[in-house]
Amino acid sequence: MSVAPGQPIAVWCDGDLRSPRSPDPGLLSGMGVFETLLVTAGTAFAPTRHLRRLQKGAARMHLPIPRSETLHAAVDSLTAQCRGVQFARLRLTWTPGPSGAGCLLGTVAAFTPQERVRAVRSPYRRNEYSALTGVKSTSYAENLLALRHAQSLGADEAILANSRGDLCEGATSNVFIEQRGELLTPPLSSGCLPGVTRALALEWGREAGLPIRATGLPISVMNTTEAAAVTSALKGVVALTAIDGRPLKLGPLTRELAAEFRRRRRRTRDP
Repeated sequence: MSVAPGQPIAVWCDGDLRSPRSPDPGLLSGMGVFETLLVTAGTAFAPTRHLRRLQKGAARMHLPIPRSETLHAAVDSLTAQCRGVQFARLRLTWTPGPSGAGCLLGTVAAFTPQERVRAVRSPYRRNEYSALTGVKSTSYAENLLALRHAQSLGADEAILANSRGDLCEGATSNVFIEQRGELLTPPLSSGCLPGVTRALALEWGREAGLPIRATGLPISVMNTTEAAAVTSALKGVVALTAIDGRPLKLGPLTRELAAEFRRRRRRTRDP
């Protein structure tokens, strides 16, 4: 039998031998990107921003760039299945596919939003110099291990520093600190993900006249801050109720930002 180098001779999956076609590199090596969107009342929030980030991530990983029309069609098809569901989580995953031309997987599921989030500082560090910095990659095990460590301590989120010891982000969210009359979030140079909700919180907060900005912060700020919040597509803007078991207050700026974000999200579905 003559087999070209790299061509599978056999494939084993779920207890069965399958036809020897090349498997998806996204499955074998984590070469893929994904986006998670909030769906309320059968409508996805901020699809254009999320899909643009997915395309940018694909370019960063040297994957084929999915067509915008294909991505929006997938979102429309999936959200149509959510009628009667108050809150749903829509995920699009883009990988090279067996042929290398690209493969899109979409899923949607009901979920319950978090109203309170307790966090702990993670023993793990984010590498701000990584080739995947700023990419929402399917190579997500590092985030999940940090999250599971936090959950083992009774928390809902892990807060990570970067290699320089600066505050970076949560395992599944961005972080805002309220101190001395300002709302502060780490800059993208910290290695944090360029969160869609983070960007909207900054834009909408400024437009509402709130003192809000991105700036470098030491991870030690989590020892002293009295108020903080996390942001993500599914959480929106949610105040932290505790860090490392220490109770936090609901800061007035955090409360105002969360309310402004909810108002704007209801009015503008694709900002």
